[in-house]
Amino acid sequence: MMDSAPLPQRVRRSRARQGSKPTAVDAQSHQRVNGGGNPQPTAERSAATAHEFPFEYLDHTADVQLHAWGNSLEEAFASVTLCMFNYMTDLRRVEMAPTPVARVAVEGHDLLSLLYNFMDEFLFLFATEGAVCRTIDCLVLDTETFRIEAVGHGETFDLTKHTRGTEVKAVTFSNMQILHRKEHARLEHEWEIFVIVDI
Repeated sequence: MMDSAPLPQRVRRSRARQGSKPTAVDAQSHQRVNGGGNPQPTAERSAATAHEFPFEYLDHTADVQLHAWGNSLEEAFASVTLCMFNYMTDLRRVEMAPTPVARVAVEGHDLLSLLYNFMDEFLFLFATEGAVCRTIDCLVLDTETFRIEAVGHGETFDLTKHTRGTEVKAVTFSNMQILHRKEHARLEHEWEIFVIVDI
């Protein structure tokens, strides 16, 4: 299992509701040609991944900035979280277990804190249980009560099978952005998210 420092206990941990219609984002459906292993936030890598995944890595001074997009807010939330997983291990090598490897239900006081808690919960499950998600299905995303429920499909991290990328130590609020084309006409996608993670 990947070496990582244990994260503090999270609150409001509960299982996602059964029977809700998911919005799915699948890293496999956005294949890339370049070699995997240790993703680095270089301009060359960003250009390669931007056309084949619903996310890319952007240059940042000390950390890495994740940029993801989707046709819905649910897709964008899932895409940026898959972007985080792919930075830690090549998602092309992750197979789908018959049952979900992660179930997440979190709340926030606004949209940014909801995104932070969502990604942080998946990072916590990776650090403590080795859960690597290749797809994420958002079952509920309520923008009035700022609540999200999701399930992640994939498998448990295995160093004999999966590549060891760069450890993500923490999600940060630094320059975190959730942009909608309705307010930002210059956007190429309906929803775009930018998140800096500590590595």
